[in-house]
Amino acid sequence: MRNLVSGVFGLAVAALLVLAASCRSRSGPVSDVNDETVARELFATFRDGEINRCKLNDKTVWSCGQNAYDAGLQIFDEKGTKIGECLFSTGMVDEICNQIVDCEAVWRQEKNIWGLPGVNLYGFEN
Repeated sequence: MRNLVSGVFGLAVAALLVLAASCRSRSGPVSDVNDETVARELFATFRDGEINRCKLNDKTVWSCGQNAYDAGLQIFDEKGTKIGECLFSTGMVDEICNQIVDCEAVWRQEKNIWGLPGVNLYGFEN
């Protein structure tokens, strides 16, 4: 049983690392004010984690997660409404989790479990 739990935990961490590593960081100004507004709203909840702007069927969606093992990800639409959840550690992964593409980090806490550099595209104050 212990090996099973250890194996599931390992797979969950690996899945989170792959997803986080697939997101590319970007620097420089972003012209879409609406994206910044939604990102600031999400920042209130995910300031200790990561916020990624992604695409789903040519529309902007947001993939957000806390800086914690087994925390999973939450997916939000272009208005900031939650539309999915990706809990890899429990196997409860909404279909949308595998459909989002072209993710780019707009916020990532400096000290994070993913070992990736901090990102602060919109100048959030932590």
